[in-house]
Amino acid sequence: MQGESDKCYACRELQRFYTKGTTKFNQTKYGRCCKSDKIVYIHESCECFVRKPQIKKRRKYMLELCLNDLLTEISEIRKILEAENEREDVQ
Repeated sequence: MQGESDKCYACRELQRFYTKGTTKFNQTKYGRCCKSDKIVYIHESCECFVRKPQIKKRRKYMLELCLNDLLTEISEIRKILEAENEREDVQ
């Protein structure tokens, strides 16, 4: 039996599917296996498994993503506050 780490989500051959969210793309629990050319569930495992290489700069990348999300939220809050101020000025 294969180990817990031999799941499709850790495989180099998986091309994960995404759905479009409000501010970013969200991962789904399914993807396409390039070796077997089938749609697979990310917690499956198969004989085509090849471990993904580890990304050394992942921490910096994740920090940049979080900061980008925060800036987007702050911008949206600013737009809402400006719209409320304009409405109050008209009245």
